[in-house]
Parts: sequence; C-alpha cells; structure tokens
Amino acid sequence: MLSLLSAPLAQSCGSTGAGTLACACYMFPCADVSTLGTSVSATTTNGPITGVTSGGVNMFFGIPIAASTAGNNRFAPPQTVTPWTTPLATTKERPCPQWFYPVGGTEDCLTVDVLAASGVTGMATALWVHGGGFTGQNPYFAGLPFASNQPKYSYTGIANGGKTILMLVHYRLGALGWMSHPGFRFSTFPGFSGTNPGSGNWGMMDAINALKWAGANAANFGGDATKVNIHGESAGAAHVTALMASPLTQGLAQTFIAQSPFISFGAATYSMGAREEMDTLFTVRTGCSTTATVSSGSTAATEASCLRAAFIGLIIPDAGFGGSAGGGLPQSDTATQAFAAVYGASGATPDIFLYNSIHVWPVVDGFAMTKPPLESMASGNNAAASIVIGHNSDEYGTFCYSPYFTTNFACSTAPDKYNEAWILGMYYLPITATWTEIGAAVNAAAGGTKYQQLQGGLYYSDFAEVDAVKPYMTVQMGTDAWFATGNMQMIEAALAAPGRVANTVYHYVFAHDSDPQYPWMGACHGCELTYVLGLYTVSTTYLSSQVPPSFNAAIVTMTAGNLAVGNAMNGYWASLFYNANPNAAGTGLPSWTAMAAHDKQTLVFSGDATLGAVMNPCARVASCRTENAKDWRMTKKLFWTSAPASVQDKFLPESVCTSAPSVFYSHSNPTAYGLNCSFLPCCKYTSGRRSLLFGMPSTGATACDPMC
Repeated sequence: MLSLLSAPLAQSCGSTGAGTLACACYMFPCADVSTLGTSVSATTTNGPITGVTSGGVNMFFGIPIAASTAGNNRFAPPQTVTPWTTPLATTKERPCPQWFYPVGGTEDCLTVDVLAASGVTGMATALWVHGGGFTGQNPYFAGLPFASNQPKYSYTGIANGGKTILMLVHYRLGALGWMSHPGFRFSTFPGFSGTNPGSGNWGMMDAINALKWAGANAANFGGDATKVNIHGESAGAAHVTALMASPLTQGLAQTFIAQSPFISFGAATYSMGAREEMDTLFTVRTGCSTTATVSSGSTAATEASCLRAAFIGLIIPDAGFGGSAGGGLPQSDTATQAFAAVYGASGATPDIFLYNSIHVWPVVDGFAMTKPPLESMASGNNAAASIVIGHNSDEYGTFCYSPYFTTNFACSTAPDKYNEAWILGMYYLPITATWTEIGAAVNAAAGGTKYQQLQGGLYYSDFAEVDAVKPYMTVQMGTDAWFATGNMQMIEAALAAPGRVANTVYHYVFAHDSDPQYPWMGACHGCELTYVLGLYTVSTTYLSSQVPPSFNAAIVTMTAGNLAVGNAMNGYWASLFYNANPNAAGTGLPSWTAMAAHDKQTLVFSGDATLGAVMNPCARVASCRTENAKDWRMTKKLFWTSAPASVQDKFLPESVCTSAPSVFYSHSNPTAYGLNCSFLPCCKYTSGRRSLLFGMPSTGATACDPMC
C-alpha cells in the first residue's frame, strides 16, 4: 500500500527527507499487515516483537537485524543493531532505497519479513532474495501476505506437510549496496573475523547477515535451525550464486536455489580494478570528484567521507546514468562526460556496462568473495550443500517486450548487440582486467567472427518468423547466452569440486505458459514466480500482478496445467527445504534425478506433463526443433562458452530425440510458431558435417526432421 503522509512530510520525502525511515514508503507499495489479523508476539535475539496472525499464519514485517546504514554506516558492512526490551511493532515493511519518485525506501532497511505457520514446530526456513537488477525490489512484497503459500503447504511425506517459514530479506541496492571505492577498503564485518582488503558487496553482506540471523532465530518462529535454505530469482538468483561462492556462507544454508540467475560468470565481471573505475561515475555525479580517475591516499579518504554524506537523490536515482536525455538526472551527463574523457579514447564508453547496471553487481573484494564464482565452486566452496539451478525457456522476452503487456518489441534484431557481445567478449578475460580491457573485448566481440555467425543464423535458423525484427530468434538467443549457458557453467563448476557430495546438484527448465493473455511472453523471466511465490493460489500470475490496475488483468483463471505445475514446483521446493533433496516419498511427483559430471539431467516444468513436471522429455519449446531436454541446448551452450573467435563447435551433433515431443511450445502466436511445426524424427548426420548457417544435414533422408 502507499503511505498517506502529511503535506509537509510528503514534500520533504520528495527532496531532503528521501531515504529516512519516515519516508520509507513514500510513493512506494510497502507491505503493511497491521490490519490483516490479531496481535501475536515473538522473541528475537535482539528483542521482543509483535506482529499479526490470520488464517493460521503469523506475520512479522520489518524486523530489524542490523543498524541503520545511514551516515558512517553507509558503504560499510552491516553493523550490530542496538537491542531493545520493549516489544517492537513489526507490521510494516522497510524497503531499501531505490529509484522511485525520486527515492523509495529507507537507509534504515536491514530487516527481514517473516511469514510462519502458527502452532507448528520444527519447520524449515526459506530465505527469499528478491530480484530487480541489484537496483530495485522485484516483485514488490505488498501482495505476498495474501499469496504466499509456503506457510500453508500440505504435502504427504514431507514433515509438517511441507509448511515452511518464509523470510524475505531486504538488502542494499544500487550504489549503496555494491559501489566499490578505494576509500571504503579495510572495513570489518561484526560476527566474522578478518578485514576486507577491498570494497563493495555491501548488499551481499546484508544477505549473509540475514542468513546468520535466520539460523539464530528459526526456533523463535517454530523453525529448525539446521534446516535453513536460501532461494532467489533473477538478480536475487545471481545473488544466491555469489553466496554459494562466498567463504562466509559455509554451513549457513543446507540448500541454495537459483532461479534464472541474471549475471555473467566470466571472471572479469567481478574485477575489483574495473569496478572501481566504473564506479567513479558516482563520485563525479555526487560532486565528490571532478574527474573519473580512481583516487588513492588522502584523496580517496576525502572522497569516501563526501560520498557517505552525499544526498541520496544523487546516489540512487538513475543507476544507469541515462541523464537528461534518458529521463534521468542531469548530473549524470557530467559524470558520463568525465568518464568518457578518461576512458573513451579506447572506445570503452560507459554505455556498454550501464546497459545492465553491471557497475553495481557483486565483485571479488577479497573478503565476501575471494574468487570468481566458477573458480570458488570448483574449488569446493559449499560442496556439502544441495544446489538447484534452472531457467525459463523464454527468459529474454521480459527484457524485449516493453511494456510486456503490449507487443512492443524493444530489443534490436538478433543478436541483441551489447548483451550478447558482453557474453562473447568476457569469458576469457582474467579477474585482473581493467575497464579499458573489458570495453575493448566487448567492442571487438560485437564485430567479430561469432557475432557475424549469429547474424547469419548459426544455430538459430529454426524459427518460423513472420516479423522482420525476428523476435523469437532474439528471445532465444538472449535466453541461451545469459541463462542456459550461465547455469551450465555453475553446474559444471559445482560438479568439478573434489569434495562435492554425490546427488546434490539439480537442474530444471521451466517451460510453462501461465499467461495466455500475453502469448508473446511465454515462459518468461520471472514467470515461475507465479508458482514459487504462491500467486496462483489467489488466481493471479506474476505478469498479471504487475500490470497497471486499469488493465483489469489481475484475476486469471487457473487451468489444470497451471495447478499441476504449481503443485510440482512447491512439492519439490518444500522437500528441498526440509531434506536438501527434491524427492520425498508420498508426494506422487516424478523422481528428480541429480546431475552428474558425465550424465546431465533436466527436469522440465510444463502443464503438458500430467504431473506438471517430467524428466528429460523430448520437447519442442524453444523453436521448431524437437530437442532432447536431457542436456538442454547443449550445442548452443558450448558455442557461447568457447573462445570469441572460435568456430570449433559448429559441427557438434544435436542431442537426438527419436520420438514425438511430449512438451510443446511455451510461447508466441501458434499461427506463427509452434503448432505449424510438423513432427519428424531427428536423424544422425550421414556425412558427419552440417551447414555452417542452417544446421541441416549435408545429406539425409526425407524422413529426417530438417530442423535438427
């Protein structure tokens, strides 16, 4: 709900009061459960709290777990909150600052929100890390008290019927959560030994603090401290992969679930040197420096003091530095001009990384992250924990259709230049890469061999396009590059760990169209939240819940397929939360086979499957090709992870399916795609070669599917 403030306070919140606790919910849809039930009490390690209980669920929103991050605590690890003895009302969410007319949220935001079944003990805990590109909170929490079904599960064969304590963590966003600067180095994190030689990852340490708090307080809400789990989606899932790789999380979680992590795993993505160069943009925009050079010594200390005192309205809004021409801050124009003056001669202009706010992503700081995620996972970090990584078959549609409830296609024709060039250019750059080196590599990839092959249709010719912008090809290309490929890399890194416990790594693909009213979106980025967050239980979907009320689209009739997918996803997730294993006797769900280094396995969620999920099916969801889901889109993943100029994988055979697909298209207008694909079995190539551009056999029988 939006807060109704007095006129003077509202005026203050739109200017100098932005970021204060009084303005936390100014123009922001905060969750407020104060009127949803009767009073209920609990005790935490910091002091007593009161919330509300309704329908067998206790709700506590805005529980402080660390001190305010304002003032000297800005750009520092979370600090210990002052204990209290008088019961504290915890019925209203405290979001962290984000760009929202002009700033929503408060710097006093290091809190958790808890939903737990009343009168139940020994419950597992699921800590939820929201997405939003590391700059915003997505989805909003305001609807979750009504929709979340995690405290309400009822699965035979799982302890407590699968009822789970859901904890929603708030972590710092944008520059406040992730900015690196030499003046912020050598901080300490209460509860953890050592000094941080780098900077950044403030939001990541917020999540680590929440994980530790969850274990210490689980029993206070009816939980079992040995059954703490963490899951997230999009940037929240990318956040989870960073937490998997952090030495500070060892033993804090039994299961990590990353739903569609949106991040690149090339080592240079996490370069501290490059990050400090990128983040000079904030130092210039706040007026704390006039040049975009990385400072040192007393100059760095002076800039750090200035940044900690700077007006939040120059730090949080316009994270992408769109400037006056892009509806952002005019001060961003000054910052980008200063940046280009230092780095622009090499062509490494800031638009390359500002496109996806890469300058406010996790970084190897030498403390919260000591190695890039792939290297850390391969070395055995969290090798005893269970790991689930998956993505949706039409992820990229969420980024290309803008707004998504229209058919306006905002991406460039495949390949989407800087997004795909970033992937191709980054994978072989070292952790020591500078911004100039990264920018040069991305620019080179944007005009290089593989980029030209993609433009010619290599691996992506099997689409029945009717639009010149080739939306289906563009969506699938982005989905493969950023999601299928990144997931494979994390899975293979985990499986390579010498101490990896057997049967603890699982992979899925979500291929269910939950929103027939938006057929172009399909199984889009975020669409699985319809089920994981319980929205389907109140007859809504993730997409429909985000549409403006005037569209009157919030209520969606749930089909048998929707209900089957919801039952399957929540059954597996509940079993993972309790047992660190998705398979529990009595759920009636198909057995989910774990990944092995030389035996890939994929569970596909689809309403076409009787039980909402099926292992390793023959599927036609990404194109006209019938594919074996076992090692999902294997050749494409190998293409995206080979050297930027390499064509060595172009002759690799596709995974073969010799039976008709059992899982069908997940998106688009069926007259253009999907239903007009006739089934023929895939055949092995008789010549051992395939067309460079179109992937067809050089020779073959007429009984072979020409699309595979």
